Amino acid sequence: MTGGSAVDAQQRFFVSYTGVDVRWAEWVAWTFEAVGHEALIQAWDFGPGSHFVSEMQRSLSGGRRTVAVLSEAYLRSAFASEEWQAVWAADPDGAKRLLLVVRVEECARPGLLRQIVSVDLFGVDEQAARTRLLDAVALRRRKPAVAPRFPVSVDAGVTSVGVAVGGSAGAAPVFPMDLPGVWNVPPRLARFVGREALLAGMAEDLAAQGLTSVCAVQGAGGTGKTALAVEYAHRHKDEFEVVWWVPAQDADLVAGHIGALGVAIGLAEGADWPTVAAELRHQGHRWLLVLDNVDAWDLVTPFRPSDPRGRLLVTSRLAGLDGAGGAVEVGEFTSREAVALLAERVRGIDLEVAGRVVAVLGLLPLAVEQAAGYLRQTGMPPAEYATLVESRLGDMLGRGRVADRPGVTVANLWALSMARLRAEPPAAGALLELCAFCGPEPIPLDLVAGGSAELAEGPLRAAAGDPLAWADAVGALVGYSLARRDGSVLTVHRLIAAATRAEMTSEDRLATEACLVRLLAATVPADVRDPAGWPRWRDLLPHVRAVLDADENERDGETIRALSWLCGQTGLYLAHHGRPDAAIPYIARSLALNRTHLGVDHSNTIESRNYLAYVYQAAGRLEEAIDLYEQTLADSEQVLSADHPSILTARNNLAGAYQAAGRLEQAIPLHQKAVADMERVLGADDSNTVLARNNLAHTYHAAGRLEEAIDLYEQTLADSEQVLSADHPSILTARNNLAGAYQAAGRLEQAIPLHQKTVADMERVLGADHPSTLSARNNVAGAHLAAGQSERAIQLYKATLADRERVLGADHLDTLISRSNLAFAYRAAGRLEQAIPLHKEAVADMERVLGPDHLETLGARNNLAYAYQTAGRLEQAIPLHQKTLADMERVLGADHPSTLSARNNLAGAHQAAGQSERAIQLYKATLADRERILGGDHPSTMISRNNVAGSYQAAGRLDQAIQLYKENLAAAERVLDLGHPMLDTFRANLAAARRVRPSGFLRRR
Repeated sequence: MTGGSAVDAQQRFFVSYTGVDVRWAEWVAWTFEAVGHEALIQAWDFGPGSHFVSEMQRSLSGGRRTVAVLSEAYLRSAFASEEWQAVWAADPDGAKRLLLVVRVEECARPGLLRQIVSVDLFGVDEQAARTRLLDAVALRRRKPAVAPRFPVSVDAGVTSVGVAVGGSAGAAPVFPMDLPGVWNVPPRLARFVGREALLAGMAEDLAAQGLTSVCAVQGAGGTGKTALAVEYAHRHKDEFEVVWWVPAQDADLVAGHIGALGVAIGLAEGADWPTVAAELRHQGHRWLLVLDNVDAWDLVTPFRPSDPRGRLLVTSRLAGLDGAGGAVEVGEFTSREAVALLAERVRGIDLEVAGRVVAVLGLLPLAVEQAAGYLRQTGMPPAEYATLVESRLGDMLGRGRVADRPGVTVANLWALSMARLRAEPPAAGALLELCAFCGPEPIPLDLVAGGSAELAEGPLRAAAGDPLAWADAVGALVGYSLARRDGSVLTVHRLIAAATRAEMTSEDRLATEACLVRLLAATVPADVRDPAGWPRWRDLLPHVRAVLDADENERDGETIRALSWLCGQTGLYLAHHGRPDAAIPYIARSLALNRTHLGVDHSNTIESRNYLAYVYQAAGRLEEAIDLYEQTLADSEQVLSADHPSILTARNNLAGAYQAAGRLEQAIPLHQKAVADMERVLGADDSNTVLARNNLAHTYHAAGRLEEAIDLYEQTLADSEQVLSADHPSILTARNNLAGAYQAAGRLEQAIPLHQKTVADMERVLGADHPSTLSARNNVAGAHLAAGQSERAIQLYKATLADRERVLGADHLDTLISRSNLAFAYRAAGRLEQAIPLHKEAVADMERVLGPDHLETLGARNNLAYAYQTAGRLEQAIPLHQKTLADMERVLGADHPSTLSARNNLAGAHQAAGQSERAIQLYKATLADRERILGGDHPSTMISRNNVAGSYQAAGRLDQAIQLYKENLAAAERVLDLGHPMLDTFRANLAAARRVRPSGFLRRR
C-alpha cells in the first residue's frame, strides 16, 4: 500500500489541551472533522452544566484516541497531565496508539512523553501542518507513492513559536499563524454549507479595481448576510494585510470602530476615516473594510475606496445598494442546504426529521443554525424537538418575527431555550430579559453588576453581587447561544431579544423596562458637559435610546421621575454634542412627563421648559425658543416672587434668545434688568450675576457698542479675580470674551496675547481636549486672521478642526463651525482651490446634521457664495446669494443682522458683475436698515456706508462717493480706536476716489 493523506476509515479523537492553546486545539479538531473523523473538544462539546471529569472518562472509555496539544503551558497544567497520563495507563506500550503528541511550539517532552513519537505543527505553513497531522493519525503504513530522492542534503527546518490567543467555541478556526496582522473579524460558522455561488459573486465584485471595488450583500433579516461576509473574509484573508469589521447598525457608533482601526495601524485614538484611509494608503496595505448591518445608504458613501488596494464589503437589509458597485442578493436556504446544515451540525439526525425541522423554520438560516445549536447543547432527541416545534408553532404565529415569511416564526426556538435556561442558573433568565430591552449594540456588563441596588429582590440581584454566580449567569446565556460575550460586554441579537420580549407577560415586560430605566438613570453621568463622562455616555446611549421608546403608562412614581430625568439628560447630551434636532423629542417628552405627573408649576416642569427652549435656540428655531422662554418667564412670575432666582435666570435666558434673533432693542434692556436684579438679590460676586454681566457685555458687543462691551468685560474680569482663583473656569471664560472684544475693536496688539494666554491657561487647567480649550484655540486663529496672518490662522484652524473631529466627532456643531472657519481662512489667503471644496463640504454637512434652515447652515451657504464671487464664478455666486437671502428673510426675519449681511453680499456680487444700479439699490437699502436697527455708529453700518460710496464710485458718481467716504471716515474716527484696521481701509478708499476725480473732470471737459 502506498502512502498519502487519504483517510482509511473514520476515527474518533479526544483533543486534550490547555486554555492558552485553544486556537491550536480548534484547528486540530476542525482538520480531523473536515476529512470525516470525529473530534471531541471541550470548547465545542462541553456545555454549561457538564461535568468535565465524567466527560473525559466517557471519551476514554469510548475508544477515542487522545491528541495532546503540547506546549510549555500544557506541561505546567495539572489537569492536562491527568488527561494524557490516564491515556498512557490504558495503553502503556503504545500498541493501540491511543496517545498522539503534537507540539505547537518549541518545548521539551519530559519523562514518559519522550517515548512517544511526536509531530511538530509549528514552523511550517498550514498545508504542511495539515499533511503532518493527518499522516500522523493514519492507521496504515506510510510508504510513499514514489521512490524517495537520493539524500544528497537535508534541508533544515525553521523553528518558530506559535502565538496563542483566545479562541471561540463553535468557530471554524484558521491556522493560528495565518491571520492578517490587523484583524477583528468574528469567528466563522463551524459548518458553513452552500452559498458557493454567492461567495463567487462577492469575489468577482471585490476583484474589480478602482472605485467599483465594493460589494453589497443585501437581503432580509436572518438570511445569513453576516455569516456570508464572515466566511468571505476568512476565505480571502491571505489577500489582505488589514481586515476590519465594523458593526454599522447605529451610525453614531461607527466612528468609534473606525477610530479603533486607526489605533490598530498606529494612529492616535479618535482618527476619522479619511485619516485612517490615508494611513492605509501610506503604509501600502491591501485592506478590506466590512460594514455590517448598514441601515442607511448615506453611511456607505464616505467609505467607498479610492485606494486601488482597498475593498469595501457591506451587509444590509436595504435594497438598491448596487449603485456603489456590485451587489449580491441573499435569500433563504434551499431545502437541501438547510437540511445539510442541520445534518452537519447534529450528527446522526434522521434526514426526514431534519426536513420537518427546517420546513417549519421556513429555511431561515439563522433559525436553522439556532435549532442546531439548541440540539447540540441540550442533547434533546431531534424527533422530540421536531414535535415540540411543530406543536408550539400555532400558538406563536401571532407574535412571529420572521420577515417576509407569513406563518413562520423563530420565536419559539428561544422560548424553548429560555425554558431550559430558567431551570439552570435562575438569574440567567432574568438577565436575558433585561438585556432584551437594551439596544442591539454591546451591553456593558457592569451596567447590571454595578447597579444591583436598582434591581428588584431576587436571583438577578443576588447574582450581581456574587462574582461566581454572576459568571454562571452570563456563561449560561453564552452557552445556549442566546448571547455573545466579548470581554466586559454582552451582545444579544435583536431577533433573540424580540423573541424574549414576546415570551414575557405584560407585567414582566413593564417591570423589566422600569428596572432598566432606573439602572440607566443611576449609571449615566449626570454632568453631560464633562468630557470625562462622554465615553460612558457613548457606551450606554444605544440602550438609553432603546428603553426610552417604552410606554410610560402605568409607571410608578419613582420610575416616572427616573424616565423624565433620563429623557432630559439624553436631550442635553445630544444637544451638547451638536445634535439639537435629535435632542428636542427627548426634552419635549421630559417636559410632558413632568407637566402630567408633577404639574405645570413644579420646579422640574419649569426647568424642563427652559431646557426645551435652550435646544430650540441651539437648533436655530429662535421664534419657538423665544415663545417658550416668554411663556416660562410669565408662568414663573405667576407662582414665584419677582426676585426668585428662577425668575432671574429665565429673564437672562430670554434676553440671550432675543440677542440670537437679532432683536437687540429687546435684548439689551432685558439683560440690563437681569444684571441689576441679580446684583441686588444675589450680590455682585455671585456666579450667576457674573454670568449675566458677561451676557450683557456680549450683547453690547453684538450691537457694536464695543467700548461699553470692553468696559463691562474688564469690570467683570476684575471683579471675578477678586473672589475667584486665577484658574477658575469663569475667569478663563471672561478673559476669552475680553480678548474677543479687543479683536472686534481692532486692538489686536491686546487681543492676540490675551487669546494666547487664555489658551495656555485652559490647556493647563482644563486639558488640551476640553471643549472650552478648543474654542479658545479657534478664537486665537480668528485673531491671527484678523491681523492678516492668514497662514498662521490656517495652521491653527486645521489643528483645531482635527482635535474637534477626534474629541467631539465629525458632526458636532463646533466641528462643523471649525470646518467652515478653515474654508473661510483659505479664501482669505487666496487659496480658492482649497476653500471652495471645503465650503461645499461644510454646507453639505450642516444641511445634513443641522438642517437647511439652521443659522449656522445659512451662514455657511453665504460664505460659499462669497467664495464663488471671489473666484469670479458669478453665475454660481449670485443665485446662491439670492437663495440664502430669501431663506434668511424667511427664517430669521428681514431685520436680523445675518440677513442684512447676506443682502450686503448680494449687492457686492451684482457690483462685481457690472450691475451697478442694482448694487447701489441693494447697498442703500442695507445701509438704511442697519442705521435703523444697529445705529449709525455700528461697525457694520460703517461698512455699509463705505460700500454705498464704493458703488457710487464704480458707477462714476464721484461727487457722491467722495462725500459719503468723508462722512463715513469722520464717524469711524469718532468711534473706533486709532489703530483699528477699518480706519486704514476707509482712508485708503477716500484717497483713491480723490485721485480718480481730477482726471475724470478733465475727460468731461
